[in-house]
Amino acid sequence: MPHKTNWPAANASGCRHAGTNGSDMITSYEVSMTANLMTIEDFGKRNRLSRSKVYGMVRAGELKLTKIGKSTRISAAEETRWLRSIGALPPESPVTVH
Repeated sequence: MPHKTNWPAANASGCRHAGTNGSDMITSYEVSMTANLMTIEDFGKRNRLSRSKVYGMVRAGELKLTKIGKSTRISAAEETRWLRSIGALPPESPVTVH
């Protein structure tokens, strides 16, 4: 069963307002769902890549996108994975238990 959110139903114009009862307050759940996601444009700016280059990387299987409704995002974890794959970050250290 999907987790319930505090997003109200869309109003007559089709708009949804953040927070309960249409207020501008956003719940911690809503923030946690989007805090680690970035737009294609933001990813490109952070990594000095054009929008076309980012989509080319997606077509080549080098980068995975996350869809949220009609929105397309890239997770911070996917960015980290990609940076490691091109050698821009050191490989993840194995976890050792003492």
